[in-house]
Amino acid sequence: MCDYKKISEEGHASLKTAMMRSVVCDTLNWIEANLHSDLHIEQLASRAGYTRWHFQRSFKKITGQSLSEYVRIRRIVKATEAIIHTRERMVDIAYDSGYSNQQLMSRLIRATFGMSPTELRHCASVCPCSEIIGQQVTTLKQSVLLTN
Repeated sequence: MCDYKKISEEGHASLKTAMMRSVVCDTLNWIEANLHSDLHIEQLASRAGYTRWHFQRSFKKITGQSLSEYVRIRRIVKATEAIIHTRERMVDIAYDSGYSNQQLMSRLIRATFGMSPTELRHCASVCPCSEIIGQQVTTLKQSVLLTN
């Protein structure tokens, strides 16, 4: 005998999951377009139409990482790519990547790559370590499920 209530509950749960996946996907796209802005969890949750607690929990369940970790890694990747591939001033890269100041970006780049942004730029352009840096950036991108 078919348990219609169970099928209905399972269908409802999968519909809720699909809806939340869609909301998270929309949020990821919005974050990418606004990475340079000051992003707050409350703002993102409100934009998605959920409470902060529910949205954070659902985001982590779907992506495997917290919302703040996702934003942090995306900013590091964006800044690193700009440092390596452009001649922009470090202060401009910091602001374009969403950091409140150059010192914060420098501290995070040093913690991630073991060198300052200026050393990173120099190393990527003239040293054999550029392949290692490229691998580290690729690993960071993969850790945030980038599809771009």
